[in-house]
Amino acid sequence: MSHVVSGILSKRSELVGIIELKQKEIKLLEEQVSALDVALKIFDNDIDLRKLGGKRVYKNNKLFARGELSKLVLETVRIKSMDYDELLQEIATVKSIVDDEVKVLNKVLKVALASLVKGNKLEKVDGKYYIFI
Repeated sequence: MSHVVSGILSKRSELVGIIELKQKEIKLLEEQVSALDVALKIFDNDIDLRKLGGKRVYKNNKLFARGELSKLVLETVRIKSMDYDELLQEIATVKSIVDDEVKVLNKVLKVALASLVKGNKLEKVDGKYYIFI
């Protein structure tokens, strides 16, 4: 068997294992929801559970605690206005973020900057970010 085929089979086996694990997790979650439905029916028998939707679940990134990135951005821009790439590099340096984590940083930094600009805490002029006064 060639190395290519062996590698593909190995990856396939890994993905099948992940699918099986996720299916077990889904089954457990469905059982928990069913138990909650029973409890709700005890307290309010007239409640229509079909009208209840799901709540958005936020996935925590492992690089920053809640609010840490926004605080770091504001502290950094307060010292010197920067464009996106400078800010990305500065935060990566401060947090000692390595190459494989830079993609995650890139994604969360874009979201944080958009939120800070929308909240009138930062202003973007000619590609550089400034503290909003």
